[in-house]
Amino acid sequence: MADTKISALTAATTPLAGTEVLPIVQSGVTKQVSVANLTAGRAVSMLSGTVGTSPGAVTAPTNADDLVVQNNAAAGITILSPDANAGRIHFGTVSNNSNVTLYGQYNYGFDLYLSGSMVLHADTSTKDITWSLGNLVQGTAAKGINFTANTGAAGKTSQLLNWYEEGTFTAGIAFGGGTTGITYGAQYGFYTRIGRQVFVNGYVALTNKGSSTGNATITGLPYTSKNASGNYGPGSLLPYSITFSGQMFAAVTTNAATATLYQETTAGVRSNLDNTNFVNTSEIIFSFTYIV
Repeated sequence: MADTKISALTAATTPLAGTEVLPIVQSGVTKQVSVANLTAGRAVSMLSGTVGTSPGAVTAPTNADDLVVQNNAAAGITILSPDANAGRIHFGTVSNNSNVTLYGQYNYGFDLYLSGSMVLHADTSTKDITWSLGNLVQGTAAKGINFTANTGAAGKTSQLLNWYEEGTFTAGIAFGGGTTGITYGAQYGFYTRIGRQVFVNGYVALTNKGSSTGNATITGLPYTSKNASGNYGPGSLLPYSITFSGQMFAAVTTNAATATLYQETTAGVRSNLDNTNFVNTSEIIFSFTYIV
């Protein structure tokens, strides 16, 4: 048979079936190998490449275990999940450990965009999903961890945990809403917010109670309480150089970033503390929990 240039050969029908053969040299002897066996059992790597063509050119599979990756003309790649099934990507087998690492370029991040929902499954109910080194970052306000898999109480209004925060605030004292002439030796406030629940702790020490008059309040709370009937945030207090009758207590009232101070003069009779209950050296340690 006469030699023929490769360029003169008839083009093969594509896609290849895998049974086509190619010549190779193995141990110094020319042999044949099928296309299917050319890379069988061998690791395949590539520095760059294109999988698929333009968006829409690849039809989504109908098998839930299939994975289709195609090039996106705009940027990156598109992974198509089946039309009627949850798309699954399998790495290794359930009987072996296998790791998957997704790298962003240099110092840039790796973004995974979903047009639908994504479910992360461990192999069994005894396996956990863990992330290391970096944080799990909330990308959109009001989005969080949904606990609707749990059966809630009859009065539940939400099972979404979408807020965590901790910090400091400047606690103060006001009389009738005024702070004229008030000076401090200490003003400390610490808070933690989990969901809609706010926990605060603080310490205030006066060096001069000033000239304002009226009902006494602790000011500067980090959040305004929810404006709803019955929404009160009771607290515990440790007063110094503050006079009161019976029992002293306080509460964050509705739609307020302050806590009102009270005394129980006689059983069942409550009245507000005011400037007359304080002296220039009054101090108060407090703790409150309230809903925002």
